[in-house]
Amino acid sequence: MPFPSRAVIPRRPLAAFALAACLAACGGDPSAGDATSGARPARPNVLLVVADTLRADHLSTYGYRWRTSPRLDALAARGVVFTDCTAQASWTMPSMISLMTGQPVFNTLYRVPDGYPTLAERFAEAGWTTGAFVANSLLAEEAGFARGVDSWDVRLRNKPKWDAADVEARALAFLDAAAARDAPWFLWVHTMDTHTPYEPPSTPWRREPSALFDAAEQALVRDVLDGFEGEQRAALAAQIPELAEAVDLYDGEVAVVDAFVGRLLDALEARGFADDTYVVLVADHGETLFARREITSRAQQMQAWKARNGMPLHLEDLLKKEHDGTVYDELVRTPFVLAGPGVPAGRREDALVANIDVGPTLLGLCGLPSTLGAGRDLSAALLADAPVPDAPWATTSCQQALAARLPDGRKLVLPLLDVEHGFDTTPRVYDLRADPDERAPRLLDGDAAPDADLLDVLERLRRAPATGPFAAFSGAEADDETLERLKELGYVR
Repeated sequence: MPFPSRAVIPRRPLAAFALAACLAACGGDPSAGDATSGARPARPNVLLVVADTLRADHLSTYGYRWRTSPRLDALAARGVVFTDCTAQASWTMPSMISLMTGQPVFNTLYRVPDGYPTLAERFAEAGWTTGAFVANSLLAEEAGFARGVDSWDVRLRNKPKWDAADVEARALAFLDAAAARDAPWFLWVHTMDTHTPYEPPSTPWRREPSALFDAAEQALVRDVLDGFEGEQRAALAAQIPELAEAVDLYDGEVAVVDAFVGRLLDALEARGFADDTYVVLVADHGETLFARREITSRAQQMQAWKARNGMPLHLEDLLKKEHDGTVYDELVRTPFVLAGPGVPAGRREDALVANIDVGPTLLGLCGLPSTLGAGRDLSAALLADAPVPDAPWATTSCQQALAARLPDGRKLVLPLLDVEHGFDTTPRVYDLRADPDERAPRLLDGDAAPDADLLDVLERLRRAPATGPFAAFSGAEADDETLERLKELGYVR
């Protein structure tokens, strides 16, 4: 069955927003970067941009066919793009705990554990003025994310959603104050625009499902539809264009984040900070955007609930739109773009790296002791324009699975829950070089003679929840306020 066109369903009117106008507003020619990033200042500034739920492969900087990120393209042209960066969890709270402490996570955590210094604390102790303006209510002060931060503001639960402009206003006030001081600064800004609900002010793209979804994704949709017959199948098939509309909206939010980054770069230039500041963009995780089936137990629960309440089933109930619950690369292979004094311009770095390397690298670039958790300081290789060494492995986790990326392109996945929860716990291996979309796993337990190195990695993964840095906090429950924040953001239903 071919994918239907969007004429099948009504679509709300789009605001007039030509693609050319969007690119002009976002500004910048990605080829216009400096040939060199210049000499390093003694005490540089750091701007850390974390874009919540931002998929690397939906950035033109990472080869996406639609030009969603012209300002980030321009930043990349004067810095380095890490093409193989792994986030340590597929949902926000553990991923951000990992990013800010440099420690891998193998357990569900709901606050930054005491005794683990954060990146902001390290900069504050060294004399940097610190600021953080965070649109995600999970990353609250009482959860430990404000430790070491002089100027702090976070969106509170049940308050209006902050968009990029809300974060920007707070960041500009911080930069204005910083311009009047004779001290370096560290600023963390955290956007939520690419997190659901996707509500961009305009949608630059309106694409057919056949243009957005590849052959494997289209086959997945057809396979899901094959589980239904008659009118129900027809009703579900008619909703396929709505999937494309959701991706259009998501990419509209990507463009919002990109423009926000561009305005921050302009603000650095206007205040005389551009030559003395390291700018880094990363994400806590990505978004599935219908590349997978919904987790079996969740889909069954939704079907049963809708049947009890006389509500029609939706195709989005059967396909996974958001994040958490899996460790596929669309969720955990995240952007990492870095530019600043001494960083080689226009470089693409293919070494295996991880989000836990971000903090130590920023500390190293600033000439500070760069030990932060288990992360690696990549600054020496960058400043020497030398190859960055591969990490021996890059781990990631969710409540349902652990995974390890290896430098040779293999990815070992260890599911944790049993078949009653809709999971087969057989360990599996993906060859990402031959199968980048993770459609053809090899079952490790079925191998007649599995590789010894994979068995070693598997054993390390199995031990990790009980032996990892946060093992003592395994099994901790979310308090009532955290639970309400999780419900507000859709993690708990």
